[in-house]
Amino acid sequence: MRFTVESSLSITKLFFILLIAVLITVKLTGCGDHGYMVFLNLEPEEAGEVSGSGTYEQGEEITVSVDTGESWEFIGWFEDGEKVSKEQEYTFSVTESRNLVAEMKPGEGEVIQGYIEDLLEIGPRPPGSEAEKEAALFLKDVYRDLGYDEEGYELELQEFKLSEQTGFEDLKGPENMKLADISVMDGEEHFGNVSAELADQSWTYEKYHDTVWQAMTSPHGETASVEGEMYYSGTGMEEGDFPEEVDGNIALIKVDDTEVEWEFNEDLNLRTFEISEQQIENAKEAGAEAVIFTFLDDEHHQGNTEAQTMVPLIQDKEGKEKEVNIPILGASSIHGQWLQEMEKEHANPPELEISSYKNIDLKSYNVVATKKSDKEDAPIITVTAHLDSVPGSPGASDNASGTTTLLKLAESLKNKDLDAELRFANLGAEEVGLFGAYHYVEQLSEEELENHYNINPDMIGTSYPKNDELFITSLDQSENEVTNSLLEGQEILDYDVATFDAQVNINSDHVAFDDKGIPAVCLVWMGERGLEPVYHTPLDTVEDNISAKRLNLAYDIIKEGIIQLDERIQD
Repeated sequence: MRFTVESSLSITKLFFILLIAVLITVKLTGCGDHGYMVFLNLEPEEAGEVSGSGTYEQGEEITVSVDTGESWEFIGWFEDGEKVSKEQEYTFSVTESRNLVAEMKPGEGEVIQGYIEDLLEIGPRPPGSEAEKEAALFLKDVYRDLGYDEEGYELELQEFKLSEQTGFEDLKGPENMKLADISVMDGEEHFGNVSAELADQSWTYEKYHDTVWQAMTSPHGETASVEGEMYYSGTGMEEGDFPEEVDGNIALIKVDDTEVEWEFNEDLNLRTFEISEQQIENAKEAGAEAVIFTFLDDEHHQGNTEAQTMVPLIQDKEGKEKEVNIPILGASSIHGQWLQEMEKEHANPPELEISSYKNIDLKSYNVVATKKSDKEDAPIITVTAHLDSVPGSPGASDNASGTTTLLKLAESLKNKDLDAELRFANLGAEEVGLFGAYHYVEQLSEEELENHYNINPDMIGTSYPKNDELFITSLDQSENEVTNSLLEGQEILDYDVATFDAQVNINSDHVAFDDKGIPAVCLVWMGERGLEPVYHTPLDTVEDNISAKRLNLAYDIIKEGIIQLDERIQD
């Protein structure tokens, strides 16, 4: 046995010695009549594709190339640890066998996507919620890590009560907000097994969609916790809609979108829809302990309409608001469809735990990181992005994409020689009336208002294929110093994705700046149909709705646009 092991080791050593000798011979002399070998590798492997490897004759001129993957940056071609070319297409004459490595690094879009993933760990960030506050503190910590609390910089957390703040079109902020968490107790069993339709596309329930969902609840329903099985109960108006098993459990009721339309309720600052007292009475008579209303038909469903979670308002026969003593929820369309499919496709109905609650005395937050100017009376460039999301949506594209892009811009421009004062303002409570933006501009002095410019990226990360243009929009539908600087930045970068469109009008935080006479623009990826269909829904996730490449493109254009704007406004 001992002799066998030693012999095996000797044979192994001999094999490697011969192999090394062969490789040295190949490198020095080639492969005889077959020429020299050129080996290509990519580091890391997932960063793209290399082409040009093969066997070549001595003296033959060849070109090897690398195609970078989405949002990866090429560093250079390396051989034996030394950089031999910085060009993606490397041309050389073959004089020996070569082993080349194309080294890559994550692009800025990948870095921004990483920030988005961190932010989404918090969950949906409704205005005035603890989650929104947690997001603000997360952003403040990142700015602190970047050095924005050092001399020459400033870091501020602005706090404001929503009920005391005036927003878009003189809206008053809400005092409270009722929400509910829907825990799908056996949700893990359904990962990858149930699908639903939204905006002509099928969406499968996956692990990253989580087993705890957020929904709006009716201000007329009870705030309580309920556990039970869920049973589909039709429209709740027809005989036989409620199965016997719903007694002591939870009813899922379909909202007929041919008869019911959503509307924005200015008292609640939220999207609402009306349900009838009769539906609730029927559910209670059947013994339901809680009712989930949802728009199940997918024909018209997309973000910002019936697809998102909304507030059910209960009205009696005279059209007056009616109080009831069970929780009444308004779930998103995709959650309602998944629940219905879980009941259809499995022997046992889904078990849910509903916990409704009321957030009161709502407060929101702005995070402002400032790079000060050495120049007296310097102009101000404020880059803004809202940090909140609508209830029930992770808000990856809307607007974690914009708010985390500010972090990367703050890092890359921190030591850039600029004449203007540069501010990065992550603003709260945009989704209920642009309250953070209005609070921010109200803090500005007359001097600060005079020479001020605003760039507002909102929804700049969608992967929706049809949204392939980066729209630059202004409220007065005319070009200004900001639009021109961004377009000039694109020209310098030799990109062809951004366009100024006077016909597009987006309601976002730049509105508050425009109201104060500040030149302001919004950037957003759009297409012929407008915004991506999954925005404001639970499908606004990194996996479903984020493109690192588009994040990279938008980031580059904004960064170069800021540099060009700084030059323009000094003239």
